[in-house]
Amino acid sequence: MTRIDDDFEALFRAEYARVVGAVRLVVGSGPQAEEVAQDAFCRALERWDRVRVHASPGAWVQLTALRMAVRASRRQARGERLAPAWGAATVAEPVDVDLLAAVDDLPEGQRTAVVLHHLIDLPVAEVADVMGVRPGTVKTHLHRARNRLAEVLGEPVEVDDGTR
Repeated sequence: MTRIDDDFEALFRAEYARVVGAVRLVVGSGPQAEEVAQDAFCRALERWDRVRVHASPGAWVQLTALRMAVRASRRQARGERLAPAWGAATVAEPVDVDLLAAVDDLPEGQRTAVVLHHLIDLPVAEVADVMGVRPGTVKTHLHRARNRLAEVLGEPVEVDDGTR
């Protein structure tokens, strides 16, 4: 049996909770998020010779996990949706429960766009790539989601003056 590279082990320890937290926001289930994150780290380990020299191996794993989460979310949408399981054990920082509940209630495309752009901080072009849609579609999802979240959370709603 081969010992796992110390650099990979350090990456796993440093990034696992963050990857699980991001994926959970897309798939809505803690156990499913853990499974997706583990699969993404397995892919990284399988390709470790290439991933280790990547500018940011953590970003590689996170993007891989998010792509896997989007695919899993699409498959799940075809069947019965699992009830969200918001376990605090995998969250590294304080959570706004009202915001998470409001995000979870968004339609799939809006929820995924919000998570990837606002919570994971990916640019619109990368969100479009991960979701497999055009950047304009992402912008529409984000606009509608922000308005819905503002409405649900009691914040001022954006005024659409046609200049978006």
